[in-house]
Amino acid sequence: MQTRTKRLKVLLSAYACEPNRGSEPGVGWEWASRMPEFHELTVLTRSNNRTVIEAAYGGDQPTGRARFLYLDLHPWIQKLKKRRLFPIFLYYLIWQLAAARWIKSQTADYDIIHHVTFNGFRFPGAWWSHDATVILGPLGGGSIAAPQYRRCYGVRWITEKIRELSIRFWRLNPWTMASLRNARMVLVVGEDLQRRFRSSGIQAEMMLETALPRAMEEDITTIDPKDRRDFIWVGNLEPWKAWQIALQAFARAVSNGVGSSKLRIVGKGDQAAEAVRTAERLGISERVEFMEQLPRHEVWRLMATSRALVFSSVRDTSGNVVLEAMGLCCPIICFKHQGVAMMTDDLCAFRVDPGTWNDSVQGFADAMVSLANNDKLVEDMGNAGRSRALREFTWNAKVGEMLEIYSSVS
Repeated sequence: MQTRTKRLKVLLSAYACEPNRGSEPGVGWEWASRMPEFHELTVLTRSNNRTVIEAAYGGDQPTGRARFLYLDLHPWIQKLKKRRLFPIFLYYLIWQLAAARWIKSQTADYDIIHHVTFNGFRFPGAWWSHDATVILGPLGGGSIAAPQYRRCYGVRWITEKIRELSIRFWRLNPWTMASLRNARMVLVVGEDLQRRFRSSGIQAEMMLETALPRAMEEDITTIDPKDRRDFIWVGNLEPWKAWQIALQAFARAVSNGVGSSKLRIVGKGDQAAEAVRTAERLGISERVEFMEQLPRHEVWRLMATSRALVFSSVRDTSGNVVLEAMGLCCPIICFKHQGVAMMTDDLCAFRVDPGTWNDSVQGFADAMVSLANNDKLVEDMGNAGRSRALREFTWNAKVGEMLEIYSSVS
């Protein structure tokens, strides 16, 4: 990893930032905990992250570690958000505006402002009036669900189409354009978003927003494929996760020979009750185990003993859980699109080409049957996934890339 003699003053905007968490909170924490070795880092986040951050630091902020600033909106807005009476999206937009205004009022001067987490490209911070060099991303949020997956959404397809329109006509969004035009460096997840930006004269470089958790960079105990009996699905039970495809595919796989394998559904969400009813309707309720959200280490334990991770999302910037599964030698069954196509290859994953609903379900089902009946394939794909993750998607490598970027723009 390349280091730089001059220590820069860096402000990291990390709305989500928590130790021992996956997804965006984990991403925020990785940047916050790793960059102080090289630069003077101040992290702007929210007060609800404070307890776990201070616990990780032993209650203080020692020299050589990041300095944390905690910003929240008015308590009554927070209460409305917790009761789901104030949209989190709107809360985040107001928080960004407040953050930019508050930081500008501080006496501290920053060499770089780096915006990470909640990384949707349409609203990447409000740093357009700041003098510091601004780095945005890696930004995502540009993926779109194909029309053939409309049935996953039900009446919420209308909301999804509004979102799609805002993505397709992103150039009409003054917030987006002001943010992107003011940034010295824009990092994006996915070639599609990179092409959109470059067609508008905005230079953007590719970088995956997540990486393999550091705990998985160490040697792990591998599980004999014969002891990997069940399939696992992990995520929020929301429309874009397309849990319907996973359940229908598993129902077909059961009828075509997967032995005594079960499908474990780990997660909760607005469609949890509907998912249970769907399993009953498909006649597989005895073969599907629904588990609510579990501690991260318990999810890892389940993935380490699973036949494969079924990742059925029809739109996702990437999917942190995919890298976690790869690090645990767990094969992947996914669509060959968006961020997950960037993370996987054909050696570690069954990658189903997006097509008709029936073809998609059949593709996932065929992959389950293949893995259920071939221990050697499970072992080879699992080992290939871990090798790929260690080779291309570690935090050490990602921090090294970011240090090069800091050096190039300062």
